[in-house]
Amino acid sequence: MIRTIIYILVRFILFFLITIPSLVYGISAWLLVPIGWLIRLSIGRPVFSYLTGVIVLKLDTIFLLLIVP
Repeated sequence: MIRTIIYILVRFILFFLITIPSLVYGISAWLLVPIGWLIRLSIGRPVFSYLTGVIVLKLDTIFLLLIVP
């Protein structure tokens, strides 16, 4: 039970760390959700798919921070 609560909290924290900078720069991180689903289908393991989805969204955010002044 405690493990699931920690897991949910970590997911929310990662979600806000990824989404808020993207929204500030005018491009929503939701656009990359289909990419995350494709990665999930190709790998097939939820832990790896979630981590790769987080990495993809973080790379998008870093790209936006570098490109948009």
